[in-house]
Amino acid sequence: MSTSLLDILYELTLFVLLCLLLYRLVQAFVLPMLRGAINQDKKHKHDLEQETELLQDTRKRIGKETRKQEQKLAALEEKIRTWHAARLKKVQAQEDENRRISAAMLAKKEEQRNYVHAQRVRLEVVPEALIDAHEALVDILSGEGGITLFNDLIDDIKRRAVATK
Repeated sequence: MSTSLLDILYELTLFVLLCLLLYRLVQAFVLPMLRGAINQDKKHKHDLEQETELLQDTRKRIGKETRKQEQKLAALEEKIRTWHAARLKKVQAQEDENRRISAAMLAKKEEQRNYVHAQRVRLEVVPEALIDAHEALVDILSGEGGITLFNDLIDDIKRRAVATK
């Protein structure tokens, strides 16, 4: 039994030494590696949290910028509609003015046409009418009846002259 107890003690000592060696190996190599991996994971987690926060801030900023751009776009669209309405109004006023000017020009043209026609009539008809009137007066005033008519006309002119004084 003594050999066997010594064997057991020897094997137990070897086992304890092996455990101590494994413990020291784990402490010397495995634990620092695990701590490094844990620290690296913590750092990676922290970096991801910061990146997430940065992305959320960026998304908020982009959202605000998008709303501002939409407001600017709406304001620009309103300005364009206002400008377009004003331009249409101006074009309509110009067209109305052009129609008014055209109507005035047509009226003036008609007036000129009537004036030219009246001048033509005066130049053509009046001389003929004067000739006809002269001939008629000569016929009427010739002889005794003309002298009486002429004397009555002079008396009438004198009466009117005296009456107006």
